[in-house]
Amino acid sequence: ASGTRLSTDITQNVTLPITNLQNDYGAPSLGNQATTNTLAIVAYFNAQPIQVISFHRVSLIPSAIFSVMCYLAGNLVYSYGTPDNKVNTGVTLNQVVLVLPSAVQMDTVSVDFFDPNNPQGIINVPLCFIGPLWQPARNLSFDSVEPALDVGVDEMTSRGGTEFPNVRYVRRSYKVDHQSL
Repeated sequence: ASGTRLSTDITQNVTLPITNLQNDYGAPSLGNQATTNTLAIVAYFNAQPIQVISFHRVSLIPSAIFSVMCYLAGNLVYSYGTPDNKVNTGVTLNQVVLVLPSAVQMDTVSVDFFDPNNPQGIINVPLCFIGPLWQPARNLSFDSVEPALDVGVDEMTSRGGTEFPNVRYVRRSYKVDHQSL
């Protein structure tokens, strides 16, 4: 079976280097960060069909709420909550994933986060994906495995036995089994 890669026409921002993906912390100085309990993000791009809007490595807590408004040529084409009536983010594993019922043609996405009980005192949203969604024609089998974290660490040991770890990367890995293919 041939593999399919998620892609989008949104180009990479040169001020956000690929090294931001090296570990769970990213680069807060380059991400979307607010020192208040509210953060607004607006993304503009060429009109295209979008079915997933996701945010990764966020500093939100489970009680955080948000609204997502999607526009095409200035006209509202999809909304999830409203700026005045926000809904729960459903944040899990430091990520928020919103899958639209079907692909919607849009050129602007506006997101408002509200997290007043966050103990960190900031809202940090360093990574975002807005694009198409691909789903296999067949479902996964029961032999598939839950996600696991894989950590690449180099360790230096001093003469006294003290270990100094250097985390090279942290990645989430999956074992997906399609027995019917």
